[in-house]
Amino acid sequence: MPAAPTGHDIPAPGSARGVGTPKRTRPVGRTNERSPWHIDRRLWHPFRVRTVGWCAKPGAGRPGLGCHAPLGQQAFGKKFQNVEGCRIDRPSPPMHLVAMQSNQSLRPLTMRDVAEKAGVNPSTVSRALRDDANVSKKRREEIQRIAQEMGYRPNPFVQAFTAHVRGYRRLPTHAPIALLDTGTGSDAGHTHLYIEGARNHAHSLGYTLEPLHIQSVKGSFDRLKDVLFARGIQGLLVLPPSDRKSMPDLTGFPLAMATIDYSLKEPHLHRATPCYFQNMEMALQICAKKGYRRIGLCTYREEIDRIGMHGMGAFCGWRDLQTTEECVNVHYSDYSSEFDERDDPAKWDHCRGQFYAWLDNEKPDVVLANSLFFYEWLEERGTRMPEEIGFVHLEVNTREKAVSGVDQNHRKIGAVAIDLIISQLQKNVSGVPDSMQTVLVYGDWVEGNTTR
Repeated sequence: MPAAPTGHDIPAPGSARGVGTPKRTRPVGRTNERSPWHIDRRLWHPFRVRTVGWCAKPGAGRPGLGCHAPLGQQAFGKKFQNVEGCRIDRPSPPMHLVAMQSNQSLRPLTMRDVAEKAGVNPSTVSRALRDDANVSKKRREEIQRIAQEMGYRPNPFVQAFTAHVRGYRRLPTHAPIALLDTGTGSDAGHTHLYIEGARNHAHSLGYTLEPLHIQSVKGSFDRLKDVLFARGIQGLLVLPPSDRKSMPDLTGFPLAMATIDYSLKEPHLHRATPCYFQNMEMALQICAKKGYRRIGLCTYREEIDRIGMHGMGAFCGWRDLQTTEECVNVHYSDYSSEFDERDDPAKWDHCRGQFYAWLDNEKPDVVLANSLFFYEWLEERGTRMPEEIGFVHLEVNTREKAVSGVDQNHRKIGAVAIDLIISQLQKNVSGVPDSMQTVLVYGDWVEGNTTR
């Protein structure tokens, strides 16, 4: 009586040798054989597959080597079932993996491919795609055209890594950013908070902030350009100007530039600014929750020219949705920053009288204002806050008086402006942009003693 076939010599069904003729096959469980698609199976199969030998007819050979569930489940689990007279082998690979191996045209393009096409070094391609000035303009345009025709797209993960490396290699003494003061003064309003946030953020990223006043170069922008070039400065942060809305001479500066707020109208630089619209909406919603029904807004025309109509638009839109009894007209004061109580007491008294007349006519429950002198006028009148009238300051920059209002996060705005400049430096972008980008920073509510 012939011996039962073992796992190494199980006959193949329908073989020319016959059922009883032993055949040498691969041992059960071997996984090191190669195939035309030798791709790591772990990338596409949910579990590693064991290769098994030929499957004999039911009952042939040792128990467990025929077409029984234990062998199939041992190799493939419940996903694949044994079929009588069939060979159990690994399933076919996905078609996209076969195509990826067989068709090299599906491989993503790299800078080396563009370099071979253009006949230059890959490092030259890298500089040209970043608009590096060390590569001639003609060569840059040629390489960029070739890359576009070939369909080259940069890898965003590689870009992020190389940008991090370039930023890390910029030592503080070699990467200064100029802080241009055109007349605002570092102590004016909340400008010192902008500077503090910008300086701290620049220092954390390996840059330094060098203050530079326009008067130090006698107001000459040509002289300013020479000074910046001599110091090796490539970035410029323009503080909000108070006495000028346009600086056309900045158009010719080959620097990475940004500004803060809406004060600078021209040129159109990238800017970081408070979100006046959202801040006004938040103040209105909070006042309504506190039970205020007649909410009034006080402003003046010079302020509107400086920050725009964003907050005004939010207030007017909200007011139009209220009932007639709850509508309060906006108070437009004749106040100007060119005079104060000491310089021109008559004009100061005139503006204060206008405000008191508006209070008597409109009778608001709460007053919203960007300027703190409206709060001072309420105190001078002897108004008890918040018992008689509430007050909300839309530009809270100090909590000494515990005034309720919106903290515009001026330090964060200064930090965002630095990010705008560093982003341009890492991309080798300079000059006035074709399309201005504005980053809006939301404010936070500060609970004080001037509201319910």
